[in-house]
Amino acid sequence: MIIITNKVQKKKTGKHIIKDKRKKLINVQVRKWIQTTRERGGYTQETFSEFLYVGVEHYQKIECV
Repeated sequence: MIIITNKVQKKKTGKHIIKDKRKKLINVQVRKWIQTTRERGGYTQETFSEFLYVGVEHYQKIECV
């Protein structure tokens, strides 16, 4: 896999791919934890986003991506 950054080509090594997979797994776990916490508290996405001082659309992207 080749990534172009600042017009310079860099090849991703195996270590980077593993880190990317770990990041994705952690992101999924955090999203699930946030959703579960919200639901256990009986909050809708709208009320929870207000509590966190973020927009509803932004919160939905965090939780549902």
